[in-house]
Amino acid sequence: MGAARSSRCFLPECAGGDPARSVGRVLAGTGHDVALIHTVVAGALRSGSQVLLCHRTPQRRWYPNVWDFPGGHVEEGEHPADALRRELLEELGVTVLVVPVEAGLEIHEEDLDLTVWTINEWSGTPTNLAPTEHDGLAWFELSDAVALPLAHPSYPRFLARMQG
Repeated sequence: MGAARSSRCFLPECAGGDPARSVGRVLAGTGHDVALIHTVVAGALRSGSQVLLCHRTPQRRWYPNVWDFPGGHVEEGEHPADALRRELLEELGVTVLVVPVEAGLEIHEEDLDLTVWTINEWSGTPTNLAPTEHDGLAWFELSDAVALPLAHPSYPRFLARMQG
């Protein structure tokens, strides 16, 4: 097995089909079995006992018709915290004022590296600026959000920790 290296994602589900917007690690295998690992960041905007979630459109190839945290792919050469700021500005129109040093949740799977931060300080009013990705935004009580259809099975535990 070869070493991991950076590569652009040319799959249509990466950033709406724009290959310049998405980066992942390609793991070289034997023959034709090459796996792309998507490097993704997200922010759990918290206001008191509520969290903002985005409903992914039913047409999305990955995780359709579920609630998710806003965010997206890390671009080549981009620091994850900078990618988070950029994605939340692009998708929600908010400026993240403080990105915590430690992430609230890290997921490392065969095809996904996802880092989620709890965001408590931002400026602007969250607005759905990415209607092809999300068909809705909503604030949920943390205690209610755990029962929603969520994009990843680890989200309910993360939301429960945010309550405490």
